[in-house]
Amino acid sequence: EDSVFADWLALRLAVEGYKVWYDRYKLLGGESYPKDIDEAITNRVFRLISILTRASIHKKNPLGERTLALNLAKERDSELAIPLKLEHLLPSELGFQLSDLTFIPFDKQWSAGFAGLVKKLQAVECPRDPVSGRARVGQSLAEEDCVKGTPERLWSNLFPLRDVPQRVHLFTLRRKEDYHEADARWPVAREDETHIWAFDAPEPELGIQVTPSGRSFLWKEKREIMNKPTSSIMSVLIRRAVE
Repeated sequence: EDSVFADWLALRLAVEGYKVWYDRYKLLGGESYPKDIDEAITNRVFRLISILTRASIHKKNPLGERTLALNLAKERDSELAIPLKLEHLLPSELGFQLSDLTFIPFDKQWSAGFAGLVKKLQAVECPRDPVSGRARVGQSLAEEDCVKGTPERLWSNLFPLRDVPQRVHLFTLRRKEDYHEADARWPVAREDETHIWAFDAPEPELGIQVTPSGRSFLWKEKREIMNKPTSSIMSVLIRRAVE
């Protein structure tokens, strides 16, 4: 559930030079991901970073790894787990094992939380190699299957237009108060209080009272129309026409 954050965090730490074991990017630790997680936590891990959310608190694998790290810390009288709070959690949701721990907050701003995590790792003198960090990230990403042959849904506010009128025409409103009625019922772009741009005259049944000003332009041939960028007029007209 928290894979987006975990991916981001693992890569950021690796870029900083920390050797990270993380199952979604196998080589960030500079070697293969360990097969025996319990043995690695017990004998090889400098710190276990635990991401806490409502989803992860009771999830089997994170719970087991976190419990092992907390028990080892008690036996050794030395901190092993560094808990990160990714969302606001009440003390009653954490349980007795976690409620007394000091968390690094990521629930408000990831960048601020990351700065706090790096400060903590520096304070405990966590080993790091900043020179090789970026290389490990590049190697790990290169070996991942980044492209998958599966359909993907994409959302966009861009779409093709098959045809756009070649000319824009300037019309004069009978009264400046008529603009809002015209804008609500007819695709127009405002020039000033009494003049509007349109691709064509309004349909008679709309009942909009305007008169042609006699000014009409081939918009593709003009960078500016009456001291205004042509693109600004056209973007308004096209958006209003397709709404």
